[in-house]
Amino acid sequence: MSAIRSRCSRLAWDTPRESGNARQNSEAGDRNDVGRPLGSQRRERTCATLREPPPERHAIGFLLFGRGKFRVESHQRMAVSDAELLEHWRGGDKEAGRVLFHRHFPSIDRFFRNKVPPADVKDLIQNTFVGCVEGMHRYRGESSFRTYLFGIARNQLLKFIRDRTAAAGRVDPDLSVSSIHALGLSPSSIAAARERHGSVLAALQRISVEHQMILELFYWEELEGPEIAEILDISPTTVRTRMHRARKALKAVLDELAAWEPANTDIGTAVRAARSDHG
Repeated sequence: MSAIRSRCSRLAWDTPRESGNARQNSEAGDRNDVGRPLGSQRRERTCATLREPPPERHAIGFLLFGRGKFRVESHQRMAVSDAELLEHWRGGDKEAGRVLFHRHFPSIDRFFRNKVPPADVKDLIQNTFVGCVEGMHRYRGESSFRTYLFGIARNQLLKFIRDRTAAAGRVDPDLSVSSIHALGLSPSSIAAARERHGSVLAALQRISVEHQMILELFYWEELEGPEIAEILDISPTTVRTRMHRARKALKAVLDELAAWEPANTDIGTAVRAARSDHG
């Protein structure tokens, strides 16, 4: 793994971002959890709409798996479960690992993009997948692979916040209170203003980090209570309580910003709609 980290430190991130349509196409297989087999229609749609990954993914893919392209066989394997792919990957099948990587890249990208400055997103994605590779043989399958990966992403986010706080000479923030906006980590407000639902994204950055994470995992990634509990290292009961408080907190910020029409929509609909503009 030291070789991977050495190459990571030398990588130059100057590749263009993928377009909205390409991102939507590449996410077709993004929601397949262990124990949730895809239906035949989704299998067909997954294989039919998947496109060649953008250069940004190729860069991290090279660090993890070496040279190689996302071949036609990879498209066909997108209907295979995470558990099966992981078993093959552990057995030395790098192509199976490559398929897992491309399947889950959009979700991990989305997890960071509304929480940290754009210049830091790619490094955090990279660190998440490197951490996945390093810990692959310790993963025992007690939760879905996707849940495991989001747990690593959360740890990377918390480390990033602690490091930035320490560098600024401040004490560790209480993330049940502090927001991304208050911590000075918000992504560009100019970029957000260009998006149709930019006000909702901005409002998410103004509630506590814990509340932001739980709403985005539930509404953007369609994860269930036990999965979110595993990722955030809390009980399912706490997930329900925190979800209720998170909705109230977001509604209060949206009301303050006069950024929505509560008579025409609800919090869940507003957050889901923001996902469509945010990858």
